[in-house]
Amino acid sequence: MQFFPGMLQGRVAYGRHSEFHGMSIGRVASAQVHGAKRDAVRMEVRMDVDYFGILGVGRCATARELKTAYRKKARQYHPDLNPSDSATEKFQQCTIAYEVLTDPVKRRLLP
Repeated sequence: MQFFPGMLQGRVAYGRHSEFHGMSIGRVASAQVHGAKRDAVRMEVRMDVDYFGILGVGRCATARELKTAYRKKARQYHPDLNPSDSATEKFQQCTIAYEVLTDPVKRRLLP
């Protein structure tokens, strides 16, 4: 096979997409963009909130125990399943607590 400028072993390395690299050239993957937006919007770790108490787990809870406790609480307080006024707020608190406790960096910041 002959090599021409812009080709590498028969794979096109020009244009909008690069078959050689398997990803878009000059574009950021959408997961990176959405992840950055999500992290920028998320709250700081509040020291006055008992995240372990919200989920009802101990301080040395494993990832599996956290997930199980979060799913139970989320199901209990989900706005579609619980019509009470405080259910939405409790559901959001459970979600925030789960995000903080499953993130190793944020969990280390807790007192």
